[in-house]
Amino acid sequence: MAAAVVTSCSSVRNMPVDDLSGEWNVVKIENKDITVPADGETPYLAFDVVNSRLFGSVGCNRVMGGLYATEAGAIDLSQMGATRMMCPDMALEDQLLTALNQVKEFGVDKEGQLVLMDGQQRHMVTLAKRADTVSPSSLVGTWKVNFLGNLDLSANAEGEYTIEFMSDGNFSMTTGCNNVGGTYSGRFVDITFGQLMSTRMACPDMEVETVAQSVLPTVVAFSELANEGTFGFYDAENNLVMSIAKM
Repeated sequence: MAAAVVTSCSSVRNMPVDDLSGEWNVVKIENKDITVPADGETPYLAFDVVNSRLFGSVGCNRVMGGLYATEAGAIDLSQMGATRMMCPDMALEDQLLTALNQVKEFGVDKEGQLVLMDGQQRHMVTLAKRADTVSPSSLVGTWKVNFLGNLDLSANAEGEYTIEFMSDGNFSMTTGCNNVGGTYSGRFVDITFGQLMSTRMACPDMEVETVAQSVLPTVVAFSELANEGTFGFYDAENNLVMSIAKM
């Protein structure tokens, strides 16, 4: 048994932290191939190295949280949390979450797969790189703003508070009276807003506009939320500062 562990570990080498960035499908748990239920989703993890965050799906429930990883191969997923939906078949999900809770190290095997290991370098979860499904280009289109700073705008009339992302890297937000616009940029799930400007009409209530101008410059990252078709935007302290829903 000891010989088997040594052989397994010797096939894993260090990988640069930046190479974690992106989305990875779970292919093995404790060195055994996973079987995804016929009506289930392949579990995956996505690592935002720039902002030290992770998100993904463990089959039915979504996971999200902080990420700590070093060039020496240490990794900490202890800040990861999960939604709590009850699903028809949670066996794979429970097995995966148990394995992830034991992860302490990471590396890459000879097939180029990401290997997450425990403190004894036992292979807990093996993942294969997949094409990223989330990037700033995922945002192109018009979205309803549900939450902004400390404002709950979810009950707003259709089109009253919206944000439109254009393919040329510009955006425009309606705030009930004036429009706030500027540029956005990033790679994978890190994103920043810049060159903010607004129209200058004098309005009876300019609270949403004022909050938008203070919140947007603090955004550093975004990710999918538990509700399909929604995205959340986060500041450097991982606080949710804006959420939007596809119109």
